[in-house]
Formats: sequence, C-alpha cells, structure tokens
Amino acid sequence: MTRVHDMGGRFGDGAVVPEDESVIFHADWHPRAMAVTVATGPLGQWNIDMSRHARECLAPRDYARFSYYEKWMAALANLLVERGLVTRDELAGAAEAGPSPLADKVLTRARVAEV
Repeated sequence: MTRVHDMGGRFGDGAVVPEDESVIFHADWHPRAMAVTVATGPLGQWNIDMSRHARECLAPRDYARFSYYEKWMAALANLLVERGLVTRDELAGAAEAGPSPLADKVLTRARVAEV
C-alpha cells in the first residue's frame, strides 16, 4: 500500500523539474520554519525519524496541497501537541502560555553552532 508521500514511480504526476539549487529558501518565512524546527530538537522529545514520520502522516489532502515548509510546520505542531508541550489553543493564540517544564532545554544563541 502506498501513501501520498510515496510518489516514486507514480504515473500521471508529470515530469520532475529540477529546481535552481542556488535558491535555498523560496519565501521569507522558510528560514524561520527551518530554524524553529531545528530549535525544537534539543527538547529531546523526538528524533529525526519521528519528525519525518510526522510529516508523512499528515492527511493526504494536506500533504498534497502544503508546500515543503508548510509540511514541516504542520508536522511540528502535531508533535508538540502529541508530546504535551503545547496545546492546540496555545498554538492558535487562544490560550495563555505558561512556563514549560522543558524551558531549561531551550536552544540558546550560544548553543546554535554546537547543535
């Protein structure tokens, strides 16, 4: 059984058109999306395989319409909620955020190069 993310060899999707590799980010918010995703790694709540799995488990409709970094953000939001780090209301700005028990694991500027 294949899922929507398993696109290898599917017919009808058209030709693969390589992108200009000199362009790293296609929108102003893409670097921030990557930074936020990387910054959550030191929380120690999931690994890279779990992160990829979260992207692959997005609803097929969402997976098909989301851009690359929209997939990253949706999967990250799901992981944060599943692990009890934030609530859906907090993500929506509808709840007051409180201190996190993982606050001491925050990725500080001084640790960025190390990570």
